[in-house]
Amino acid sequence: MENEYYCRAANSVIPAHSLRKCRFCPLLGGYTQGEQSGQPICCYYDFHAGDGNFYTPHAEKERIDALIEQCGVPEFPHFIRPGEPGKLVEKALQYAAVAHKGAKRKGSDLPYIFHPIEAAMIAWGLTDDEEVVAGAALHDVVEDTVYTVDDIRAVFGDKVAALVASESEDKRRDIAPEHSWQTRKEEALEQLKHASRNVKLISLSDKLSNMRDMKFDFDEIKDELWERFNQRDPAAHAWYYRSVRDICKADFKETPAWQEYARLIDEVFEKY
Repeated sequence: MENEYYCRAANSVIPAHSLRKCRFCPLLGGYTQGEQSGQPICCYYDFHAGDGNFYTPHAEKERIDALIEQCGVPEFPHFIRPGEPGKLVEKALQYAAVAHKGAKRKGSDLPYIFHPIEAAMIAWGLTDDEEVVAGAALHDVVEDTVYTVDDIRAVFGDKVAALVASESEDKRRDIAPEHSWQTRKEEALEQLKHASRNVKLISLSDKLSNMRDMKFDFDEIKDELWERFNQRDPAAHAWYYRSVRDICKADFKETPAWQEYARLIDEVFEKY
């Protein structure tokens, strides 16, 4: 059986292959033997400890759940030291962790919170504006949870709420998602064409995170990947992700994020 680990960022017990997501986590403190061959060193939890003095992964999960319920410990841990920048980002990740609690990435065993964490860290590499990074952390909250734009506004203000609203599709829940997919994506692309640089930055961060997961899974299961989505035609996904790439190119083509995104599109959608 694959080794399991407790992940404090996701407050979940995860399989060993999910440790790849540590690379994009603000709790990452380095690697035991370098990024390529070593295990991640978490600022909260020692993944490679083996002296028997630590809780088992499931026991640690139970311990943290008790602290969250009884002592008000946040679902996502504090990681910004007093006086350092980033408190709004920390607050947004803590909010997102509550909103997405228990959710999984589509067709995956990955806790959903890995995605907004990664999107926020990508965005933070593109801007120092904490409200924009907070928007990246919260970008799926309105679209995929019970929270509303007004809820976001009440906690984070007008700018963050507007950014999240700009990234939230009209899901048309009265229509089967596989039937509304094309319309929803066409609307999203049309809005993105006329959006601000900050909205495009969040969109690029979101889509790069998606493409990283797609690339990992595509390498493992090839075209079986598409069976997990509402839209099962890979050519349609290729059209959508390339369109986002092209819309974001003028603002971000010199950034490592856009360049990685473009490369992953070429690798995953080579035959489409």
